Amino acid sequence: MACAAAAQRPAAERVETGMQKAPKILVAGSFVMDLIVTTPRFPDRGETILGTDFKTAPGGKGANQAVQAARLGAAVTMFGKVGEDDFGDRMLESVSGAGVDVSPVLRSPVQPTAVGNVQIEAQPNGKTQNRIIVVPGANMDIRPEEADALRAAIAAYDLVVLQLEIPMAVNER
Repeated sequence: MACAAAAQRPAAERVETGMQKAPKILVAGSFVMDLIVTTPRFPDRGETILGTDFKTAPGGKGANQAVQAARLGAAVTMFGKVGEDDFGDRMLESVSGAGVDVSPVLRSPVQPTAVGNVQIEAQPNGKTQNRIIVVPGANMDIRPEEADALRAAIAAYDLVVLQLEIPMAVNER
């Protein structure tokens, strides 16, 4: 429905970048701060082992899609929710730094920013495996009525991108 309305808009209403009109994209989705640990082998149940590397990386399917679309030249707006915490600050800084408009992003006072615990087993033979546990936090704290403000603006976008990492009721709204 929204895509059909946007497709009927004249091309002149699209954002201009250089010689072509950049598509306007709305991404409604997730923000996840990945906590990545590398180890030569996964621990057995109840075992503690030493890792060889640790890093954090902003992610989440929604944030990743928004950043990549912006890097390709689209005018991207992101809607989602992060916690009122350091990871939320870092997520917004990273995504906006890539050129994404994060003004519609909400902050949860009750849930933290989502995290993904990524364990990477880097074996000596060069093979790797991973295990990932995601704690959805603020992503699942979005209420359908919080997306209502976007409903009137949806027709201004050429494309709306949704994922299943936020409540389905928000996507259906």
